[in-house]
Amino acid sequence: MNLIPLFVALSALLYGVYVFLEARLESFYVFEPTQLHGFAKSAIAQHGNDTRAIVADIVANLQTTTAQPYVNLEQEWIFNNAGGAMGAMYVIHASKSLQSQKRKSNTCTLNT
Repeated sequence: MNLIPLFVALSALLYGVYVFLEARLESFYVFEPTQLHGFAKSAIAQHGNDTRAIVADIVANLQTTTAQPYVNLEQEWIFNNAGGAMGAMYVIHASKSLQSQKRKSNTCTLNT
């Protein structure tokens, strides 16, 4: 029994489903990118270089949105020192979905 045609048909079907879902990727976002950008700009304008106040303001604003159940209220900071650059990131929301993480970022990254 030759399984190659079955494998090709299954691969084509899975690729079609992948392309269909990839084209509608933005409909799976928890937060609206423009809304996140507005929250970040507003917080930076209000608090200047005070990282904790900026993040607290962004989280407070996100709690007023429809995505409130997805906001992480525990401050889980990730610190990074790579290639001579030091940074800190507070994970506001993380997802285990199959969405392309290179296009979707639900973290607030503030370099210090």
